Amino acid sequence: YTLEDVTWLLDKTITGTEITIEFTPGIGSEDSVVTGTAGCNTYQGVYTETTRAIGTNVIKFGPLATTRKMCDQALMEQEGLFLAALEAATSYKIEGFALTIVYPGGELLFYDQDGPRPRQ
Repeated sequence: YTLEDVTWLLDKTITGTEITIEFTPGIGSEDSVVTGTAGCNTYQGVYTETTRAIGTNVIKFGPLATTRKMCDQALMEQEGLFLAALEAATSYKIEGFALTIVYPGGELLFYDQDGPRPRQ
């Protein structure tokens, strides 16, 4: 697996809504773009990734723009926490069908939307 060509689905959400992330690499001078659904709104922005050492993948997200739909308070709070975690992300790893994005204070665990699901 690589970041690209997969719709990644967040493993667990507080509200049970679908949160996704997709990566599109830039070509030439184009920026690499990240898009997805944050539970209520859609978002997009730019990202950069580098490999510092074997198994250490650094990722940085630029400012993320979102649509401005209003949803219930719990969903809006979850969305805000998710987007803040993405913007603070420092690294990622892909193991099997799972993508883990690491940020100060935690991790976001995603699975291939079309792949096998983890046991609950």
